[in-house]
Amino acid sequence: MHPIQEFLLDKVGVPAIASFVWWTAIFQYAGAIWAGFRDKSHNIPIAVSCFFFAHDVTYIILGLPGRWSFLVWIAGHLCVTYQIIAYSRKELGIGNTWLQALGTYAIIQTGMAILVLWMKDLMNDTTHAKLIGVMFVICQLFLIPMLMSRGSRKGQSLLTAWMLLLQAASYFFILRPLQAPEMGTPIFYLAGVATTLLSAVYLWMLYHAPRYNAGSIEREDSSTLIPVGGAVS
Repeated sequence: MHPIQEFLLDKVGVPAIASFVWWTAIFQYAGAIWAGFRDKSHNIPIAVSCFFFAHDVTYIILGLPGRWSFLVWIAGHLCVTYQIIAYSRKELGIGNTWLQALGTYAIIQTGMAILVLWMKDLMNDTTHAKLIGVMFVICQLFLIPMLMSRGSRKGQSLLTAWMLLLQAASYFFILRPLQAPEMGTPIFYLAGVATTLLSAVYLWMLYHAPRYNAGSIEREDSSTLIPVGGAVS
């Protein structure tokens, strides 16, 4: 165990660190949902939202420890689902009407539920400890492409981006190695480095992206995503 991990274990304790990670997730969703309603868009990519929803429902159904706290995430997922269908269905190409979008969304959600159960079986992950780490990695894979596609901060929150960075660093390098030292393998830390770096890049890009203005052209040339000189418009 690294001396910093030993210090945190002795002076702070695992429950306090776990609480910190939990609250970063709360603020992530608060910022994401607020930004989605503000810009009539969505902050959490559809694939990520469906994967998270499938994971959390499975966690509750299996009766795992602390399952009822996951109802908070279910409520958050439902808000994001509403935003995707109400505001972003045409952007995502999932349907021109509510009914079409709901049907397409249901198909994607079913596929993600099967993927979660398959990964759980492959990893023999009875406690979802590994799947939670996979969730953090998957989230980062879709945020940067979404930002680049929109060319602005539309539907996205700096609060959420900051919380993602803090969550990745604290989960991969502090919380999980303290809770389950056997998971502290080189590949696990490599995933942590990649996820933390992607979080930092996304935060940097979001800071430099133009603010979204509903009255202006939403789609700009890619060169405006990161203005020359790093000025934030």
